[in-house]
Amino acid sequence: MFNIVIAVVSALFLVGQVLSQGPARSARHLGTGLGMPTRAQAFIDVRPTGSVSIFAWRDSQAQRVELQTQVQAVGAYEAIGASSLDGILVSGRDGTGGRLEYWAKQSGTWALNSILSLAGADFSGVAYDGTSLFVLDCASKTILRGLWNPASPVDLIQLSVFATQTELPQLANAGEWFLEIAPLGSLPGASSPELVLMHEFQSTYSRKGISVREVLGQIQSSPTVRNLMPVVVGAVADETSAWDGGLTLDVHVSPNTSFVVENEQLMTIATGVGGARAGLVQVALSEPLEIGKRYAVRVYGAAQSNDFVCMRRHGFPEVFSHGVSMSRIRLTPQEYRSGNLLFGIKCGLFRTSNDMGEHDYFGGMLLGLQEFPIIPFDNGSGLNSLLVTEFWVGALGRIADGAPTGLLSMTFPLVGNPSLEGIVILGQFVALEESGFRLSEVVGFKVQPPQ
Repeated sequence: MFNIVIAVVSALFLVGQVLSQGPARSARHLGTGLGMPTRAQAFIDVRPTGSVSIFAWRDSQAQRVELQTQVQAVGAYEAIGASSLDGILVSGRDGTGGRLEYWAKQSGTWALNSILSLAGADFSGVAYDGTSLFVLDCASKTILRGLWNPASPVDLIQLSVFATQTELPQLANAGEWFLEIAPLGSLPGASSPELVLMHEFQSTYSRKGISVREVLGQIQSSPTVRNLMPVVVGAVADETSAWDGGLTLDVHVSPNTSFVVENEQLMTIATGVGGARAGLVQVALSEPLEIGKRYAVRVYGAAQSNDFVCMRRHGFPEVFSHGVSMSRIRLTPQEYRSGNLLFGIKCGLFRTSNDMGEHDYFGGMLLGLQEFPIIPFDNGSGLNSLLVTEFWVGALGRIADGAPTGLLSMTFPLVGNPSLEGIVILGQFVALEESGFRLSEVVGFKVQPPQ
């Protein structure tokens, strides 16, 4: 059986060799578009050549959109929309100077709305705070600003200088930085969203940067560390800590907040309370978690709860030799329902070192059923788990130049067959690299009936 796994990995390696022989990038990716799931539950991938891929999903319905900009050397992008993905700004340069394209949905279809050009410029960064649009011009080493409403075309924006190299010495190497709006709660002591010059990746959960603000007409700046974790309001389970048979659960909880964990019969199986600061609290459960069962985390006395469905988990996500790591896999029961022909599994990628280069990943996902063996396997990172199977489907991934995160993904249909409902499907990513391959954790989920 183990020889079958080795054969599968060998086949994946040959596929990867073919796929990786594509053309080299024609332009450097200055700055970054974050490449993270946005508020609209979409993953945006902007290639340095201006090719834009949008992977958007709502419940179990997924959509992929391909756009081709005329930005010859992409600098960054910004997603527009508070509760849905309504627009995308793509910045960079073309043959004459800085170019900012605004792509927006028109009658449900993505189309180029408008273009802002500036001769001799190079727009290596862009950020929008809901009122003002900020553009980082690495040619003049300045940050430009103009009032803007997404209902208006960007060519009407009147840009003026917001900050210069004199006020921000970091702009001497402007092409190494990118702009970002840090939301409320992600910067220590900030009372409102702030513009941040981001540069050094620090860890999975935070990045170093320079916060920039205007006070009485003067630019003020200070070093800061942006917290990448979401602001916790109430109590929410870390679903990646929940596994079939587990007797503990990690919960993100607000300061000094009491909460309970309930099973499907609404019986309390754990209680806990947050500390002086928001963070993770681990609680012991009075009964083991069970795959396919729904559990709720509820602030004590509250009517609403945050629910999750238990999955199987074995092993751990491994780190590539260049310092990019796979993350724990997250799935919702709305995704793995019978009849979802667009079903897919996504694995986040994040950096653990100062390597900020672009990396493409080729490989596959091993697939099996509940009775398939999972064996101990040392892949050079410690004793991990390996799903023994002869079944697999292809997977591709990418982390963009300068981006702190990326995505590895695959798709296969869950046909609408009642006999499929209740079956446990196991999966594990295998991604290739020069020194061999790296593994994700093994996950298992119980196929749910259609909604």
